[in-house]
Amino acid sequence: MAHYDCVPGSPGANDNGAAVLQLIMAAKEMYQRKTPNWFILFTGKEERKRGSAINSQGSYLVAQGFKSIGFERAQVYIFDACGRGNTMILSAALEQLSPQSLTPTMLERIRLTRNLRAHALDTARKLMIRRLHILPTPFSDDLGFISAGFAAQTITMLPEQEAQLLLNNPFRSKDYPHVPTWDLMNSPQDRRETLTEDGFSIIPSFAAALCESNRVS
Repeated sequence: MAHYDCVPGSPGANDNGAAVLQLIMAAKEMYQRKTPNWFILFTGKEERKRGSAINSQGSYLVAQGFKSIGFERAQVYIFDACGRGNTMILSAALEQLSPQSLTPTMLERIRLTRNLRAHALDTARKLMIRRLHILPTPFSDDLGFISAGFAAQTITMLPEQEAQLLLNNPFRSKDYPHVPTWDLMNSPQDRRETLTEDGFSIIPSFAAALCESNRVS
């Protein structure tokens, strides 16, 4: 799944036009290979309106739709801001929740999300993706899915030096260090010229491989 952030004044090249294009490229690969049992979904934006409840987030409504058609066991991967940098980041945002939030239900969702992450790691190893880290990032569409009762793993890309910045600065979810790529998002500076080729050579094949070996339990 990917969203295209329809933010006034922002071209949205990395957030999230890049991932939309990359998943279209993955869809072409899987169609040619006749890969079964996959869906790619696009939404308008992942943010909810200021002051509104989580159920205003588009991915929350998508998750509710999944339930209504019997997709409770869907394996959900979110691709967000994958057009800039050479280092894949598997988000560990859930693990940054406060201890008060870790109810038995939430702990089960964390366990299921870690299963998705393990599958992503195994897929990355098979594709010999060497620049990869598990790090907390801001929530994306995963928040809506998790709130609706689904596990969801967010995948993003960063330049190697920015990923190293995160590695060298332990932080809680509200104390992210300054990350230049994230500063561009939702701004007029999020332009095509800021993108790099790396994600477009990595993400389509990675997304296709996730679907071709989807054996998460």
